[in-house]
Amino acid sequence: MELPDWLRGIVLIGKTGDEYRIVGVDDDGYLGVILQAAAEVTIPGNVSVDQNDSVREMQGAEGETLRTVAVDANGQIIMVPRGQSGNYLGVDTDGYMTTVIKGVFGATYKTLATDDEGNMIALLKDTDDQWGYKISVGIGELAARLGSPMNWDKRGQVVRIETFADGFGSALTGASGTGALVILQPTVSQMGGYSCQLTSGTTVNRSASVTIYSDYSPSGRVGFEAVFSMADQPDNINITATIWTGVYNYTMGCRLNKTTGQLQVYNSADAWVNVLTYSIPAVPQVFFTVKIVLDLDTQHWVRLLAKGAQFDLSAIEAKRVLSAVHPYITFSVQAKEDAAVSHTIYVDRMIITTNEP
Repeated sequence: MELPDWLRGIVLIGKTGDEYRIVGVDDDGYLGVILQAAAEVTIPGNVSVDQNDSVREMQGAEGETLRTVAVDANGQIIMVPRGQSGNYLGVDTDGYMTTVIKGVFGATYKTLATDDEGNMIALLKDTDDQWGYKISVGIGELAARLGSPMNWDKRGQVVRIETFADGFGSALTGASGTGALVILQPTVSQMGGYSCQLTSGTTVNRSASVTIYSDYSPSGRVGFEAVFSMADQPDNINITATIWTGVYNYTMGCRLNKTTGQLQVYNSADAWVNVLTYSIPAVPQVFFTVKIVLDLDTQHWVRLLAKGAQFDLSAIEAKRVLSAVHPYITFSVQAKEDAAVSHTIYVDRMIITTNEP
């Protein structure tokens, strides 16, 4: 369209305050304008911009403060994730988010554990045991206990169980003196259908015993449990163990002494220390359990469990001597007489545990 001569050379001028400014157009004759308000205004609808506009910043509100979102050299947003509490979430050097998972125990949060490969460690837990301790059994320990008699005290990991249900197996027996006898007894047992009958002799050593063996388990605390009953009480029922670590020889001794009526333990001074009064009725069908725990690292007893009670033995030092014998463990129950009179007891099971708390 051809402009008339009177329009040629006209320049549009706008006023800003007391100043006049020329209104500009682009190469195509389009009017260039910037809308500006003297006060805060709201523009209804959507406003779009293109890449020819000036540099823009993305901002987020933190309370009443606006915070600018940062980007790296490639224009990628740099983000540090934070939880609702304001704590930062961790990210490792490979960019993987690290987290600590917690579960609620009552009103307390407890951290869930993983092993060195990141696998979650799960413990199957029942309620407290008879001593008030939590029962924790892993998969391996559960497999060891299934199909076998549950030991009376559930602490520690089972290393060896002998019930005599399938005969003597690898157990060794010993009999000394006239009338001494060690046999499987099918008429008196607590479980498994058989017990080991020990009848002491009346001459020579006047004893009868059964011994089981186990590989040495490299644990600081080892437990020994024996379950027995009696037709009549011998002068001594000896529950003994010997632990060879490859450096030391530990002697673990516990006995029921008929004369004193005491359950006693053996100390480093080769003496018997009274722990509790322990009389057993001569009823073969009533079985009793004794469990003792020894701490090899401190060379002290830990505890003795009997008659439904727990006794602290941590002040009593155990017997130990240097010995380079190949590491292994022996565990024995013996009926032993002082006089030339024979008596009979029944041993139903013997259990060796390790990793005792």
